[in-house]
Amino acid sequence: GKIQYVLAESGKAWIDLGRSGNLRKGFRFRVFQTVKGGKRIAKGAIEVQKVDERMSEVRIVEEVDSLNPIVEGDFVASPFYDRAATPVFVFAGTDMESQNVTKQLVVAKMESFGAKISSEVDEKTDFLVAMKDYENTPEYKTARELEVKIIRERDLLEFLGY
Repeated sequence: GKIQYVLAESGKAWIDLGRSGNLRKGFRFRVFQTVKGGKRIAKGAIEVQKVDERMSEVRIVEEVDSLNPIVEGDFVASPFYDRAATPVFVFAGTDMESQNVTKQLVVAKMESFGAKISSEVDEKTDFLVAMKDYENTPEYKTARELEVKIIRERDLLEFLGY
C-alpha cells in the first residue's frame, strides 16, 4: 500500500488500504521509499488506528530520520498483510529469545491479524520465525531447501508492537 496523506503535527496519516482489503485495526507496517534502482530506504513504522472501506487512518509510531520524514507516496509493507492470501508462519527453535512475551501470546496476536501458524514447513509456508537455536531444527533445514523467507524473532515482535 501507499501513504495517501500525512498530518505530521498530529502524527497521523492515511493509507490506501481498508476493510475491502481485509485490513484490521492494530496492524503495523514498515514505511519505506523506493529510490533509483529499486532500493528501499526505511523511513519508520505506522500502526492502523481506524479502518474504513478503502482507506485507513494510521498513527506514525516511528520515524527513522527527521530530515526524511514519512510523506505522501511512501510505501507500506508487513509480513502479515496480503490482500489475496493468508500468510503461513512456522516457528523454529527451542524457545523465544525475548523474556518479555510468550510464544502463546505472539501466536494469538498473529492469528488475530489473520495469519496461520503451522507446525511444519512445506510449499505453503510463507515465513519461518527464527527463535533460539533455530539453526539446528528440521524446520530451518526444510525452509532453506524450499527458499522460505526467514524472519528473526525480534523483527516479528517489532511488527507486532512488542
